[in-house]
This record gives sequence, structure tokens and C-alpha cells, in this order.
Amino acid sequence: MYTVDREDLKIDEGRDTIKGNKLGFVEIDGVKIGIGICFDLRYPEYFKTLVLNGAEVIFLPSSFRKSTGELAWEILTRARAIENQVYFCACNQTGGIAEKERCGNTRIISYDGTIISNIEKEEGIIIQDLDIEKLRKFRKEFPILKQVEKF
Repeated sequence: MYTVDREDLKIDEGRDTIKGNKLGFVEIDGVKIGIGICFDLRYPEYFKTLVLNGAEVIFLPSSFRKSTGELAWEILTRARAIENQVYFCACNQTGGIAEKERCGNTRIISYDGTIISNIEKEEGIIIQDLDIEKLRKFRKEFPILKQVEKF
């Protein structure tokens, strides 16, 4: 659970939220889609587990604050896509004032780290075709996920 214990800001999600205890999955037209939420982004093991269980696309709805997570959002969303060879759909809130300001930057990132679609600060919806066959071919040509399974 997300916790901040600064002098000027105190947040403890554990007071109001019950943590989950299973992986988030849906399947659409034969494509397995993993789901995480917000703070999960900081735990690469969760996303690796989704991928090792078949995820080819991952969705991450979030509420990352500008003051406590903007740099992490920029770097970790791309890292999760690259290290897991998935399309990573990172949806983040925007707006707010001062400590409640969200960093926005909703994006779809390709399995090679390329940002293929992005909304910076404005509200909106991204519609993007994802080439799952191209992803599968990339995974065969660069089989890092099979090497991970051997550990």
C-alpha cells in the first residue's frame, strides 16, 4: 500500500484499502491482459509474474502524484514494458493542485520501450491498435522471458 511519511505530507492507503491477493487477468480475443494498479508499478516482480502467466498486454490505471512520483512514472512505465516484453498501457490521472496534483502522462509503450501513444496533461482517451503477432515474433527472436523461467 502507498505510504508517504513526510513532515508536509502523510498518506497511508493501508488505513482505507484492503490489498489484493491474486493476479489481475482478463482475456480478450485470445490475448491475455494483465492488470495492476498504481503503486504496483514499483514492484517489478508482480509484472514479471503476470507475463510468466501469459500476459502480452498490461494495463495500469494510476493516480501518481507529481510531487512524489513524476520521475518514477516516466522511467518505470518504460522499464516494465522493456523488461517484460509487453505492451504497457499506463493510464494516469491529471489535474489537481499542489500536493494533490497528478502527473498525467498517460501512455502506451511498446515491448521495446517505444512510446507509441501519449497524452501529457490533458484529459483524453487513447485508442491504439496493438500488433500482437509482432510482439510474439519479437519474443521469439529475443527470448529473455524463457531465460528468466530457468532461474
